[in-house]
Amino acid sequence: MPVLNWGEQPLNLEVSQKSVKEVRLTLRLSRAHLDELVTELSEIFAANDVAFAPELRLVLPQNWVLFWKARPEGARLLLAHPAADEWVGTVALQISWAGRMMESLSRLESGQRVLLSQLGGIHSVSNFDLEFFLI
Repeated sequence: MPVLNWGEQPLNLEVSQKSVKEVRLTLRLSRAHLDELVTELSEIFAANDVAFAPELRLVLPQNWVLFWKARPEGARLLLAHPAADEWVGTVALQISWAGRMMESLSRLESGQRVLLSQLGGIHSVSNFDLEFFLI
């Protein structure tokens, strides 16, 4: 499993409670970080067969880990909170959906943001949202 370890990077990560059942994670990233993520995700979502597609483990500050993986249809963002100071999220996306997301991330300009739920088609079982802000 590929790993992108930003746990010790000077990233701005904000967590907000949207509702009792939903959390929003906002990542404020430099162009270099965003480009690195898009490159890694391009490799994950390049597979034609989602059953054999690799996953990406993205380690973030504040004990956050996001697992990115391909799924046969739609998009699900699921968050677990296994310990008081630990967060584990799964971002499972259909390959075409992931392509739209990566295109949106690549086009971001400084001061702009992309909120995954606004790209459409997030499954109702999802319990978190992910926002990217280009600094």
